[in-house]
Amino acid sequence: MSTLLTFDFFFNQISRLVPWLRQSERAKHLFAAHTQHCLIHMDNSISNISKGNSNFTVHYSSTTMVVTAHMDCLAYTDRWGIKVNEQLNLNMLNKQDMKEALIKIKQHKAKFQAGLGHSGMEVLIKVDWASFVHNNKFQHMKDPAHKLVIHNITNLVVKKGLFNSSQGLLKWASNSKHMWQLLLEQVNKIIIKLVPQGSLTDVGNSYYKVQEQAATALLILTAHMDCLTYTDGWGPKVDNCLGLHYFDKTYMWQALDALAAKTAKLHGELAGLMKPALQIDWDLFVSDPKFLQQ
Repeated sequence: MSTLLTFDFFFNQISRLVPWLRQSERAKHLFAAHTQHCLIHMDNSISNISKGNSNFTVHYSSTTMVVTAHMDCLAYTDRWGIKVNEQLNLNMLNKQDMKEALIKIKQHKAKFQAGLGHSGMEVLIKVDWASFVHNNKFQHMKDPAHKLVIHNITNLVVKKGLFNSSQGLLKWASNSKHMWQLLLEQVNKIIIKLVPQGSLTDVGNSYYKVQEQAATALLILTAHMDCLTYTDGWGPKVDNCLGLHYFDKTYMWQALDALAAKTAKLHGELAGLMKPALQIDWDLFVSDPKFLQQ
C-alpha cells in the first residue's frame, strides 16, 4: 500500500510540475540545468518547513532534487512548484504579477500614445526585471512584498511619471510643440530599472534618476526599490536630461507680458505721433544649438 502511494505521489507531482515549469523558459532551463535526478525520501520526523505544504520538503544535493515527505501524509501533499521555486530562485511566483504589470503598462502606454496625437511616433515602455528580481534584497522579501514592488512599478512609478499633474511627462511636454518634437526625435524607448540602494544623483526628486543613451534613442529610469511611493512626474528630469527647456515657455510668457506693458507705455509717450509694434523673434534663437546648450 505504501509503495503504491509513493508511486502515486511521485508521478502525480511530476505531472503537475512539468506544465508549471513550461510557463517560463528561464525556469524550465534552470530546472533542467540543476536537476539530473529526483530522490523520494520518507521521514516522519521532518520539521522547520519554510514555505508551502508542511507535509513534505524539497532540497537539492548537488544535481539531485530530494523530496522528503511524511510517510503517513502522502495524500495531503500538493504541488512541488513553490518549493522548487524557493530552492532554485526561479521567481515563478512573480510571473503572474509581472504579467499583470505588463498589462497595466500597456494601458498607460496607450493613453500616453493617444496624448501624442497623430505624430506617427511610438515610445515603448519596458521594465528591466533582471535589474532586481535576482537581487538579494528582493529575494529575501516575503511574497506580498514582491507583489507590492512589481505593482508599484506600474501603479506608481509609470503612472505618476507619465500623468502626474503638471509634472507628468505627457503634460510637461505638451506645453510646447517644440518640446514634443525634441522628445520624439530623441526617445523611442523608456526602460525602468530598480536598485536596492545607493546614490541616485539627479535634479529634483532624489529617489530616482533619468539617463539618456543617445545612440539608441533610449531613456533609462532607475529608482530605489524601497522608495517607489516617493517618485513623481518625469517631466523635470526628462527635460533636464534631453535639454527640452520647458521653462523657456514660461519665461517667454513673462517676457511678452513685460513687452506689452512697455509697448503701452511707449504708445502713451508717442501719443498722436506713431504706435510702433514691438515683437520678439523667438524662432531666431530658441532653436539655436548655442542657446539650447545653456
